[in-house]
Amino acid sequence: MATNISRRKFIQTGALTLGTVAVSRFSGIGNALAAQQEKSQIFFTTDISAAGLLKIYSKINQGLTGKVGIKLHTGEPHGPNILPRDMVKALQQHIANSNLVETNTLYKGKRIIYINVLRNMSVDCDCVGISAAPVKARNLGILASTDLLAVEQASIDMLYKLPEAELHDLKKRIESRKGLRQLSYMKEMKMGNDKYELISL
Repeated sequence: MATNISRRKFIQTGALTLGTVAVSRFSGIGNALAAQQEKSQIFFTTDISAAGLLKIYSKINQGLTGKVGIKLHTGEPHGPNILPRDMVKALQQHIANSNLVETNTLYKGKRIIYINVLRNMSVDCDCVGISAAPVKARNLGILASTDLLAVEQASIDMLYKLPEAELHDLKKRIESRKGLRQLSYMKEMKMGNDKYELISL
């Protein structure tokens, strides 16, 4: 039986997505993410700025060429928890032949990279905009990998190391929405590797 779900509800239930920027090339999905490695590489910086984003991108871009789509959660206008425009603008200007593309659409591409910006992590969806619950967790940094599961696992691992006062609300929201199931399901589907090496820049 089909169930209709609104865009807002879809995004709200995706609690695990903390601020993801995904960059992809459009010409056919490769199997790089499905390949299980001993440990996947995750690059990390605490510099949450346009310069930090470009630095981490330079470590992970693997020479993307052709048409490049930049997918990111933008939320509602003036939302306090979306990526600052200067960061997005700097990334797009740095990547030749790139465009911002719709987040809720699957675009096929040979190379895909994943960048998670762990900044202004509210329990609310970015679609809530200015009425989002106040942020209690500190900003952690930017993580990047070619392995979707590894970057998501590393993001959750970092988040779950926060003191209880900062973690409580986010953890409750994630677990009440069964957000961690995304990680186990990605592993079952061989979408990546949950074992990773964190490389600080």
